[in-house]
Amino acid sequence: MEEDRLQSLGVRWGSFLLVAITACGPSLETVRLDELLTASRGNAIKAHETYEDKYLKVTGTVEHVGLQTKRQRVATLEYMAPTPTAVEHVRTKKYGYVILMPQDPSEGRLLCYFHPNDRGPLAEISPGQRIEVVGWFKQFRQEPVGRVVELSNCTTEQ
Repeated sequence: MEEDRLQSLGVRWGSFLLVAITACGPSLETVRLDELLTASRGNAIKAHETYEDKYLKVTGTVEHVGLQTKRQRVATLEYMAPTPTAVEHVRTKKYGYVILMPQDPSEGRLLCYFHPNDRGPLAEISPGQRIEVVGWFKQFRQEPVGRVVELSNCTTEQ
């Protein structure tokens, strides 16, 4: 069920990258969700360049809250006598996400991923609730459900 909802938004397993915040801190830009979606419908390249590497604060109505499991294969060397041996491990992390919709849901959606250690606030959020999220702009995408704006490393400001 969760997998189907994410795939309808064009999410591919392991397709996102978390961005570290630098010590000097990012500048926060408040932007309306409908403004983001409208910008992406015009010249997508110009819109992407406008928001690239920006830390955005966006308000919307919660459509869905969920978890995405990311599996990552990692090879390590174990040094046991007489020779090192390569051992493959699979790491699994669960990333919380929230899908927000603007006042006019036909305009598109915002998909916001949270760090695995920051899932706690998501337990307090319900569909239909109006919230503010803060996160790094990642990309615009056209999906079967419409235009999708993706943010990563999100937090909530309720």
